[in-house]
Amino acid sequence: MSSPAERLHRAPAFLVGAALSVALFAQSLHAQALIVQVEGLRSDLGTVRVGFYDSPEQWASKRSNFQRHGAKRGLPAGGGTLVLRYEDVPPGRYGIAIADDENDNGGMDWGVLLPKEGFGFSNYYSTRLRRPDFEEFAFTHSADGDTVVTVRVRYL
Repeated sequence: MSSPAERLHRAPAFLVGAALSVALFAQSLHAQALIVQVEGLRSDLGTVRVGFYDSPEQWASKRSNFQRHGAKRGLPAGGGTLVLRYEDVPPGRYGIAIADDENDNGGMDWGVLLPKEGFGFSNYYSTRLRRPDFEEFAFTHSADGDTVVTVRVRYL
C-alpha cells in the first residue's frame, strides 16, 4: 500500500497527463476541419443545403448520410462564394451535393423537368443533364489536417 505522500506525488503526473490528453483531443478536432467553398452563388437569399454521401449505394438511394446547411448572410446581394467550416465530420470518404435553396422552403424547387435553383457537387462541375457517378465527386477527408472542397454552383 502506498503512503499518502506517495499518492500525492503521483497526483500531479496524473493531472498533467489528463491535461495533455484534453489538449491533444482538442487539437485533433481542429485538425480535421472540413471546409466547403461554395462558389458562384447568384444571390444572398436563402440557405445552402449540404448533403453528405459516403458510398455509391448511399448516392444511388438519393438519401444523404447526414445533412448540414449554411445561411448566406454576409454575402453581397449579387452572390459570390460562401465558406462553410464543419469540425464535426469524421474522417472518411464522402461526396457532397448542395442545393441553393434561395426561397428557404427546405428543398430544391423544380420546373417541368429541370431544377429552378442552383446545385453543385464536391470538386466536380457538371455540364451535362445527368447525375454524376459517386466516384466523380468523391473525396477523402483525412484526420491529418483540414480538407478543403470546392463546389461550383450551376443554375439552369
